[in-house]
Amino acid sequence: MDEALIVKSLSTTLLLVALAMAAGAVAVAEQGPGAPGIEVVALSGQRLPLHAPGKVTEILFVARWCPPCAGSVAAARRRMGTLGRRGYRLIVVGVSRRQSEGEFRKWSEELGLRGALVYDVEGRVERALGARLLPWSVVIDASGKIVHSGSESLPAGEWIKLVGAR
Repeated sequence: MDEALIVKSLSTTLLLVALAMAAGAVAVAEQGPGAPGIEVVALSGQRLPLHAPGKVTEILFVARWCPPCAGSVAAARRRMGTLGRRGYRLIVVGVSRRQSEGEFRKWSEELGLRGALVYDVEGRVERALGARLLPWSVVIDASGKIVHSGSESLPAGEWIKLVGAR
């Protein structure tokens, strides 16, 4: 990737994070290199930083009305089962488009999701991390660098490298 594209991408990300923070959607937290220094509030009320030093974090944007999202959630649950003890961390973010918090909560329960569930009121976290489609996966490595952002998850071998490199 050339330097101009990297600078433009970083500038856009920082602008989106600044706009989201100004709108009050996210709180400022200590910033890891490359990762937005924001935290979200889970449905449980727990405050969660997007970057947890020493952990590989996947932020997965989903919705109950999105058929491929159920498959992405199932794959992420499997990753949590196999990689959770090795430093994999999952935050599932329900987008607010065409679903209420209650509908997202019920759908999550039906899929057996527990833990770090976030309902993104007004789509501020979604915009801050540049989620364009659903499902959308953002991966932050143990050092705080965003190493993946896209509609497809990383291949299994890449997860092993990321988590195994700890």
